[in-house]
Amino acid sequence: ARGDYIAIMDSDDYASEDWIKTSVDFIKNNKDADILIPLKQSYTREDLSDIQKIHQNHHFFIFGNSLGNVGNLFKRDFIIKHNISYPTDYICGEDYHFWMQMILNGAKIRSIETKKTLVTIRTHETNGADYKKACKQALFDVRKLLTDKIGISITESKNTCLFSHAYVKKYPNTLNAKDKETLLQFGCSNIHNIQYKKRRFFIF
Repeated sequence: ARGDYIAIMDSDDYASEDWIKTSVDFIKNNKDADILIPLKQSYTREDLSDIQKIHQNHHFFIFGNSLGNVGNLFKRDFIIKHNISYPTDYICGEDYHFWMQMILNGAKIRSIETKKTLVTIRTHETNGADYKKACKQALFDVRKLLTDKIGISITESKNTCLFSHAYVKKYPNTLNAKDKETLLQFGCSNIHNIQYKKRRFFIF
């Protein structure tokens, strides 16, 4: 890719005709955006009877891959500067590893606040046990990258309040003020911590 921006689309998904233009216009007018997430929706049945909007919760990114892959747009010069690429040995979770590398280098996540859905994703439920096992391992590996960077252990990260505060302290400018506040409220809620401790792997 040689352009200023790189946008991602899978062969079995759909994009509106103005997806690229809307995304590029937004990122040009918002200089603090390094990773841009459009409004998305998904479906599993071909008759579209189960279509639903996808809520991109950027503040949950440290707990799991809430950014997804399809439809996102990012600045090419950022990944060139920091030598970031997709891992070639992953069969699942390579996008999460990619986004995390960007975040660890200070990339800022922003979303396009539009009423119109720009990307529609086809989801599949046919992946086997080996694939799901690989996903869990990838998620664990990426989490380890983050915990090492912010200076806490995997065990300590089970305390989601400690985890959230450590992340915000290390990367104060990654999220906007609203997302940062939501992350801390979510991470420090007693109900969430009780549910979280029952999981072997973090939220995905």
